[in-house]
Amino acid sequence: LVDQAADAMMVYDQQGQMIDCNRRACEYLGYSRAELLELNLSAFVVDFELTKARATWAEIQQQGLRSITTQHRRKDGSTFPVEA
Repeated sequence: LVDQAADAMMVYDQQGQMIDCNRRACEYLGYSRAELLELNLSAFVVDFELTKARATWAEIQQQGLRSITTQHRRKDGSTFPVEA
C-alpha cells in the first residue's frame, strides 16, 4: 500500500540517513530506491541543517503534528516545493 501511495513517503533516522522510501519518492527525486537508501537528507533537501531538523523533530514530539515547507533537489539538480 505504501509503495502505491500517491504521495512520496520516506523514513530516515535521527542523523538524516534514509532508511526506506516508496516508489513515488524515487519518481519525484529521480533516484532509484537503491540510490536513495544511500543518501542523507542533505543530498536532496535544499538548505538542510541537522541541528535545525533535530529542533523541529523535538517540537513535533512535544506538540504533535506540524506542517513543514521546504524545497527538494532532484538528481538532475532541479528543485521543487515540498510540504511535509
